[in-house]
Amino acid sequence: MPVTSRSSAPAVGVELEMVTAHRDHGASLAVSRYFEALHNARAARGLAPSIKEIAGRPVCVSMPDGTLSTIDNGFNNLESCIGPLSGEGALARLDQRIREEIRDVLDAMAAEDGVILNFAQHPDLAITQPVYRAFRAPKPIYDYWVEGRGWQHWVGIDAKAQNGANVDVAPRQAIRALNVMLAFAPIFIALYANSPFEAGRVTGLKETRLTIWSRMFAKAKFAADRGQHLAPETPFASLCAYFDWMFGGETAMQIIPLVKTLDYKGVPDVARIDGDPSFMSFLASGGMPARQLGGEARHFVRPDPLHFEFLQFSHFLDARVRWRFATYPTLEELREGLSGDIEGLFERHAAGCYIEMRAAGANFPDARFVADSPGEAVRSMVISVTALVAGLIRNLDAAEALMHGIGWSALVAARDSAIRLGLSGTIGRDHFRDVAGRLVDVARQGLTPAEHWMLAFPAHVIETGMNGADRALAAYEAAAGSEAERIRAVAAARFAVSPDRWPQALASVPEGADPQGALGAPSIVS
Repeated sequence: MPVTSRSSAPAVGVELEMVTAHRDHGASLAVSRYFEALHNARAARGLAPSIKEIAGRPVCVSMPDGTLSTIDNGFNNLESCIGPLSGEGALARLDQRIREEIRDVLDAMAAEDGVILNFAQHPDLAITQPVYRAFRAPKPIYDYWVEGRGWQHWVGIDAKAQNGANVDVAPRQAIRALNVMLAFAPIFIALYANSPFEAGRVTGLKETRLTIWSRMFAKAKFAADRGQHLAPETPFASLCAYFDWMFGGETAMQIIPLVKTLDYKGVPDVARIDGDPSFMSFLASGGMPARQLGGEARHFVRPDPLHFEFLQFSHFLDARVRWRFATYPTLEELREGLSGDIEGLFERHAAGCYIEMRAAGANFPDARFVADSPGEAVRSMVISVTALVAGLIRNLDAAEALMHGIGWSALVAARDSAIRLGLSGTIGRDHFRDVAGRLVDVARQGLTPAEHWMLAFPAHVIETGMNGADRALAAYEAAAGSEAERIRAVAAARFAVSPDRWPQALASVPEGADPQGALGAPSIVS
């Protein structure tokens, strides 16, 4: 989601992942007619959608406004990428687009007799190799991750789903913003934890979803891969230090494209550099031999600034710095920038730089939450993650001061506690709920008064002490039957409801506002 804003109201976007299920019995559903139904419904409204296929299977409906309705790692895990939106009222317009998207997704799911669950992973899908092969998206990079790097990619095939906020940041503020997001990732985890069940059992965790990385990389062929989801012991000192952590040392570079593209999951023409050097080593070279994946074709590949842009996905922290080049620097400029002033290079060449926040689990209003909760909490549930990130970036000095006051080490060490205990945990001497309240207050100060309602959902979670996982566990305790039967009963009551049943938003789109960001469609497909 490339963005351009450099104002106090940064451009925003979101990647919503959604857990699919059969309406009649709640079992995980691999969609087959969804994309055709979504395409036809939008075409009937004159919206000019187009379908993208991989290996002959539809995987995405794209829209002229930049919206991508696609899948993540499997056909049971939908993903909608919306944005970028910039200018006055961007958050309010993003909220409207989210509502429109969810309404369309739910309508298209009806063609499958399917639903979206209010969970951050499917609660009752046993992961087996046949399930993995049947559900997995046909994206070439997954073969490489499994066969070439030894990753257990299948551990995420039970539709582990996030609400991924993307918020623009000035290049010289990017590392500060990234550090803040990494430090407070445990708070995002605790507020939005929504996966207490797995494979039909109670896990004892509030956010089982985030055990994915340690399990995925447990048998990785490259030792450095096993640490690429763990925040460093100290904050990143600079953007150059961040890229050196990602691309230098003992790391092994990922595959790179043989054509000009940024679609790292979908492009078939990719090569693996012989010897799996670090990307920094490859970048410093005059070129290296490589083998094209999917065959025995050999190439001599020279480093290119596009490779740097392509490989920005190369770690799995709770937050990442993302960007898109408007004009490409020379190779020598890039090398020099990575040795000192990469921020200046971004200022000269990048169309946009933004923070991708990945810690929050997926939450969607279901009938019970709509009936029992304040209207503002319901209508803000989905937009609140992006609003929280945007408020912190707009009020970065105060967010950074809060981070320093609590301490980096204490904050990042609290991640495991957030996964296990949600809001019941502690950070040093502080309770999660207290720190969460202070963080939401800092974010609120960064938003306009017309946007304050967007933080009502996290405020409600803090006030009640009940996140999505807590509510699911309470319903489980009230149900009857075996463990699996009770979990299925909870899931049956957790179908996401159409935004038509949500209370109407308080904020409206400013009259005359540009309905989308200056760049239009995003160019990076997750």
